[in-house]
This record gives sequence, C-alpha cells and structure tokens, in this order.
Amino acid sequence: MRGALLAMVVVGCYSPAPRPGAPCTENANCPTPLVCSPATLTCELDATSAPDAQLVDAPPLVDGCVPDVEICGDGIDQNCDTIDPQCAANDKPAGAVNVTAGGMFMADSRAATDDVSPNGCGGVGGNDLFYRVTLDAPQVYYFDTFGSSFDTVLRVYKKPCAQVGTGAGAAACNTDACGGSESQLAVSLAAGENCIVVDADTATTAGQLALRVVPGKRDGMPLPSGQQTLTGNTCGSTNLEDPIDQNCDAPGSGGKDLAYFFTSCPGQTLMLDANICPEPAWDPVLYVKRVNGNQIGCNDDSCGFGPSIANVTISSSTLYWLYVDGFDPSHCGPYDLDTNLR
Repeated sequence: MRGALLAMVVVGCYSPAPRPGAPCTENANCPTPLVCSPATLTCELDATSAPDAQLVDAPPLVDGCVPDVEICGDGIDQNCDTIDPQCAANDKPAGAVNVTAGGMFMADSRAATDDVSPNGCGGVGGNDLFYRVTLDAPQVYYFDTFGSSFDTVLRVYKKPCAQVGTGAGAAACNTDACGGSESQLAVSLAAGENCIVVDADTATTAGQLALRVVPGKRDGMPLPSGQQTLTGNTCGSTNLEDPIDQNCDAPGSGGKDLAYFFTSCPGQTLMLDANICPEPAWDPVLYVKRVNGNQIGCNDDSCGFGPSIANVTISSSTLYWLYVDGFDPSHCGPYDLDTNLR
C-alpha cells in the first residue's frame, strides 16, 4: 500500500509545462502566454503576447500564422516570430555605406528589401544593399563577396546611388564567379560618386554578406585572358609606379607608365607571359605587382631593349597589375604588347 501511494505521488508531482509545439486539445489549458491552436492542436504563442524567456525555449510562433520569408520594415510579421525587424540603414540609396577606403564589410541581407531589378544580370526579387565610393580622379577598384552565405549579385554604377533607380545602366555586373555562387569584379570607377549594389540572386535567398573592397591606387585598363596583342603609348601618361630591382637588370626609375589590371579566383593558379619584342625605339620595362605592391615578375632587356617575362605565377584572389614602364623619364613611346594570361 505504501509503495502504491508513493507511485501516485511521483506521478502527480511530475507535470512539465507544455512548450510551443506541444500537443493539446481544444479544451486543454496551455500555460500563459501559450494558447491551444485549433488549427494545429498544439500550444502556441497568441498574436498579442510577448515571448516569455522562462516558459519558452523554442522559437515562438503566432497562433494560426504560416511562416514565410520576412520583409523588414513593412509592419507585417511574415515569419511568425511577433517581430517586424527594422531594415538596414543601407537598404536604400540614401543610406549607402562609404567603402572608399576599402576593407571588409559585413551585413545581413535579410534586413533589406528589393529595389534594383536584374536588367539582364541575376535573378528577380532579391534583397539588395547599397555602398558608395567617392573619388577625386578615376581609379580601379576590386570587389568580391567570397565567404558570403548566400548567392550574390554584384553591380557597379558610375553614378550616385540616388540615380540608380531600378538598376539599369550598370557599368559592370557579376554573379556566380569562379564556379561558385559569389561575385567578383574589378572596375575602373569614375571621379565623383560611384554606387555598388550587392543583391541576392533570388527572392528567397538571403543571409550574411561579406563584401571585400580593395582600392587599386591608380586607373588602368583590363587585361583580357588568353593570347592578346595590346597597343598603347606611354608618352601621354605620368610616373605612378616604379619597378623594384629584383632580378630585373637594373630597370631604372621615374619613367612614364601604363598599367593593365586582372584578377584571379580563390584556389586558382594562373600563368602570365608578356613581351614587347622586337624592341621598340625606346627602352621599356615590364613588371607585375599585386595590388599591395609586392612585385612577382620583372624584365628590362630581353630582346635588345625589349622586355619579356614568362610564366609569372598568379595564385591568390586579389587585384594584379601588369606595368608597361619607361627605363627613366627620357624613355617613352608606342608599343605592341603580346600577352598570354592562362
């Protein structure tokens, strides 16, 4: 008898409070602030109650609400968590984040809405965030979204964000770079304000954004991949960079230079050949540098005064420069540059 009584006491004392999602009947009482949902016959948070941290240890859902993708700042709780989150400051052009100095910029695209249309690049309806670069003179900039948690579209405009509108007229756009779902671009930006828009590829894609911005420190021309013959004349340029005398036959300094920019993908190894042969009537120098200034290839005189570099290894995802320079300030002129970026 005493054993049976003890068993009854244990059962009577152990009565855990139902949590959201716990089964109930229409007449059963769920603990405040939960109510028994007639639609699902589970205990849920009603539409007027706030979550109770001591009672609720699972994400609360509003009774009868069907979760959907949340839209920030519209006064509606689409995902049924009783909260309509505020939108990010740079969800609109007026709040564009200044990234002129470069760096890594993190954001949550779920706290954004859709403003910019695909216009032939990317999908429809994705949330977008605005950034800006303001320059005194044209300059090349590098952008990538490697490390982001969602499928990104990267658009660059050579005009203020206030003039982007629905997104027509992008100077450059990229999605699914390097065989993945992120984006990568290197673009010559204009003097004044330039606008960068990072978009999600679809209306149901959003998450953590990692935007890397690298100033190129000068203007230049894109270097196409494959075998190319490029022409130019350094006499109309100025001295912006000098080679390092590193396996380079004492290349001199102070010469007028032009530069070609290119990028590589994470985990990718590229090779670059370049030459100005036969030699021109002036003494040119060829060299390759990463955007941080590290020189990875150089040649002054390989075919007479003509320089030639071969098998320069490109092995990290960043911005690179191929320079056509003069030996000293007295050397400039036209050139035919043969390249093979592969």
